[in-house]
Amino acid sequence: EASHGRAPLALALGAGDRDADNRCPGPASRTSDHAFSTWHWRSDRPLSLPKLRAALEALPDTVYRAKGILELEELPGYRVVLQMVGKRYNLSDSGRWGAEAPGSDIVMIGAPRCIDEDELRHALDACVGIGAEAASPVLRLSRKLLSASNDPGNPS
Repeated sequence: EASHGRAPLALALGAGDRDADNRCPGPASRTSDHAFSTWHWRSDRPLSLPKLRAALEALPDTVYRAKGILELEELPGYRVVLQMVGKRYNLSDSGRWGAEAPGSDIVMIGAPRCIDEDELRHALDACVGIGAEAASPVLRLSRKLLSASNDPGNPS
């Protein structure tokens, strides 16, 4: 029970005794003595920005936090940082990849025993881009700008 926004610390951190009725159904990604579950996903192929946004917005409430470095097909050559807390997320430019091999790494943190690894893997695997400009106006624009900048007859 909370009073004036104050909740017991053990409850907030997930510590202390829990009865079986308060546990999430589904597979556990870590042992039951941890206060949180973690999960990692990696891809060597660029992600589609619209598909990634849809996947992030559809994450279950049991995923509390996500962080990552991303390669997006809409921004070729640039690293993008993902920061997510609850349902709020931010994507920001982190400069060019340089000599580092591009790819995407995402770590998610959630309620103990409440991260469905198969569901998350399926959702993020579906974010891998296929170069469909019709599905991504940003991809269409970035390709147009890239081709214009590579055109020797273009004065810009």
